Amino acid sequence: MREFASRVPWQVAAAQWNILGSHDTPRVRTILGSAATVELAAAMLYAYPGTPMLFAGDETGAVGSNGEHARTTMASDQAATGGARWDLETYGVFRSLSRLRRDSGALRDGGLRWAVVDDDAVAFLRETPEERVLVVVARGPWRGATLPSWLLGAQAPELLYGGSLVGTPPLTVGGDGLRLGGDGPAVGVWRLA
Repeated sequence: MREFASRVPWQVAAAQWNILGSHDTPRVRTILGSAATVELAAAMLYAYPGTPMLFAGDETGAVGSNGEHARTTMASDQAATGGARWDLETYGVFRSLSRLRRDSGALRDGGLRWAVVDDDAVAFLRETPEERVLVVVARGPWRGATLPSWLLGAQAPELLYGGSLVGTPPLTVGGDGLRLGGDGPAVGVWRLA
């Protein structure tokens, strides 16, 4: 991702549309297989620089194996109560992540700094002069990591989002820094400063 982003100016990367699927692809739920893995992808989508874009229905758990099969209409009649074509838990994940991005200047407009890149997990910082946010997404158990204590502001880390369908990786503060536990699948977003 860093190599890809390095090929375009930051002004472009910060505004470009980022999508998980479109009318020409299988549905993200079909590709990933479960609501839990869709939550991990959605967390990356909403926390990463750029503009998160959804193909109508992905936020409700729509399925489809190719572009034609995936072009189903929204099941609006199931919005209030859920149903076979409207997963209320997945919808709740997308709503929560959308509110989180709306309420965080760092997630909307901040820079990007990679903190951890592991086979099964990534952690990155989104930062503005007013706010520093740490995002951790783990698709499976991993070894964990320790980040430098200077990343933490004057207050304790504030959990802004923890996995709804997956776990939340533990974050502890100690003399050696900020310790990220190796739980997974898990997603956590913390305000550090």
